[in-house]
Amino acid sequence: MNQRITSRDLDAALSRYTRQAARLGLLQPGYRVALETGSRTYGNQYRLSMVKPDGAWSASSTPAGDPRLGFTAREAWDALHRMADTLRDVADAQEAPR
Repeated sequence: MNQRITSRDLDAALSRYTRQAARLGLLQPGYRVALETGSRTYGNQYRLSMVKPDGAWSASSTPAGDPRLGFTAREAWDALHRMADTLRDVADAQEAPR
């Protein structure tokens, strides 16, 4: 993907990551994963956070992988897809006949 990464692209990547985490049972009922926007200019990284059912945020834990995704939308998109691919591979291996 060589074009500019949009917020829609990031939302789709987050959704893919969340689906794979849920597939493995890594998301507790009622919890969701949120993406915090970063900025290279201001030194803020894109991050994943867990949102509890009561709406409280927990930046210290995510279903799987490092919550820090990078300083640019491209880095965040790449990291989300990399983690989703890994989760998918694990789920596929668990579901494969032995």
